[in-house]
Amino acid sequence: KYIMSQLILVINWIFSSRESSTFTFNLTLRNRKYLIHYVSLITKQSYEVIEKYFSEVENNKVLKDYVIKRIRGSKYRHKKDLRCDFGSRVAWYAIIRANKCQVVVENGVEIGYTGILLCDALLKNKQEGFAGMYYGLDINPDAGYLISESPYSGISKILVADALASLSNFSMPIDFYFSDGLRTQEYEKREFDLLFEKVNNTGVIVSNKLDLSDALADCATQNNWNFIYFKEQPFKHWFPGSG
Repeated sequence: KYIMSQLILVINWIFSSRESSTFTFNLTLRNRKYLIHYVSLITKQSYEVIEKYFSEVENNKVLKDYVIKRIRGSKYRHKKDLRCDFGSRVAWYAIIRANKCQVVVENGVEIGYTGILLCDALLKNKQEGFAGMYYGLDINPDAGYLISESPYSGISKILVADALASLSNFSMPIDFYFSDGLRTQEYEKREFDLLFEKVNNTGVIVSNKLDLSDALADCATQNNWNFIYFKEQPFKHWFPGSG
């Protein structure tokens, strides 16, 4: 029964989706509930406050319409579905909103699907009097298509270079860091060792590769950081979700 249900999802995806990576999906309602508790623990904010931030972005029609419009008119329209489901990314949005982060860094920008959400959180904070800046690290000069020439241009900057080199030269204390770069244990160990000197005492590091690498857990042990794990449960999608 389990295999057949997954097979049906795979077949539907093959004939209905353009995506071969960076899959877009919603979470199951139960998984969303658990994720709100997870973020509440990280931020030391109540469940109700974090759920408000989740709903804020989930109901942001202006942002979703903007993303779909930009994808429809771009060369990426053959690789991306015309939908805007952020999945567990809403958690990173909520962390930035709750912690009023000032310096947000993402390693591995691609077209900016995650980046634009992080920028929107920063923009909302700015409207409430808490200014912040997004820095995207990527070796690809075309990275960050959704962010460039957008309402977020004034609070974002893409650093086109080797990400570890950019990180080595980064001088500001980092409040939030999202790791979506090279997926190897060796690379991530170098990345997180560098971050030990860059992230401030209340900073948060997120990796979506914990099913593939335990480098972040090892780094947390070595540096006496708190480490917690969350597993996505996609709603009506064959992909098992990231850790």
